[in-house]
Amino acid sequence: MKIAIDLMGGDNAPISNIKGSIDFLDEINDKSIHIYFVGDKPKILSHRTLFTKFKKQISIIHSSDVIKSDERSAKFHKTRPDSSLVKSINLIKNDKADAVISAGNTGALLTTSLFLIGKIPGISRPALAPYVPTQKNGFLLCDAGANVNIKPKHLLEFSVMCQIYLEQILNISNPKVGLLNIGSEPLKGNDLTIEAFSLLNDNINNFYGNIEPRYIFDGYVDVVVCDGFTGNLILKTIEGLIKNTFERLSSNIKANFLSKLASPLMKPAFNNLKSSLDYEEYGGTSILGVNGIVYKAHGSSSSKGIKNTYHSVYNSHRNDVLKRIKDRMKKIDNNE
Repeated sequence: MKIAIDLMGGDNAPISNIKGSIDFLDEINDKSIHIYFVGDKPKILSHRTLFTKFKKQISIIHSSDVIKSDERSAKFHKTRPDSSLVKSINLIKNDKADAVISAGNTGALLTTSLFLIGKIPGISRPALAPYVPTQKNGFLLCDAGANVNIKPKHLLEFSVMCQIYLEQILNISNPKVGLLNIGSEPLKGNDLTIEAFSLLNDNINNFYGNIEPRYIFDGYVDVVVCDGFTGNLILKTIEGLIKNTFERLSSNIKANFLSKLASPLMKPAFNNLKSSLDYEEYGGTSILGVNGIVYKAHGSSSSKGIKNTYHSVYNSHRNDVLKRIKDRMKKIDNNE
């Protein structure tokens, strides 16, 4: 397997990307894997001591440009061909890589993937589907920001892709899909959710029905589907709430003398909770629907987040997730 990584993408590039790559190769112990470091070659070589051990499994592809996280354009594939992100995606297009990882600009990664490698036949809108950890395992949230305005058929596509992803990557048998809504009744919500309810009910095995936001953490569903605007708000609210909760817990413990005395006893439970809610434990987010394996790692990923994104990429390729999505979409198109 050949994996390209946009080494200059992300807040902690290139160090975290290099270290995460090496940690993955150390853990996976598979000599058939080759990694392309795409980025500023002199800068990469200044850290060569980090990857000397795996120099036979790593190639450097020089790029002189980096797309920053705050830049916006739908034409980076034309205007920034020498950027590390665009060069990485071109490796899939030219059959030189099986997958791409980037912690860089999400919009640029999505649009560049669409223009250079296209969509899976039968999929009209690719989507972002991050895994959200909870006390009861977790769920995929789809879409989390790629599509602000959608149609009911897009929610059907998201549901199919997420079910296959969970079956193959997390070994969840017959994942349950919930449609995010303001109430549980079939006729609740707006035109989008009302029509989508009927469509999902007719075409999705193990469709739970509508699910309200307050219940998505309770383990009722494995997939929560919604439009990208709503999904992005949900995701960012979760991230902010987790951060605020841990800050308040820490502040309250430090403010109370008895709590300070008991803190060594509470520390293991506190650390276990923090670890279970850590997005880096679950790797990056697959851009489902593009005709290739493309993963978006969190912009602030440490080496741990990058390493775990590699593991998700590896499992996607090994379990042929792309082909399984294509086969399922063919059956839906043929009304099978």
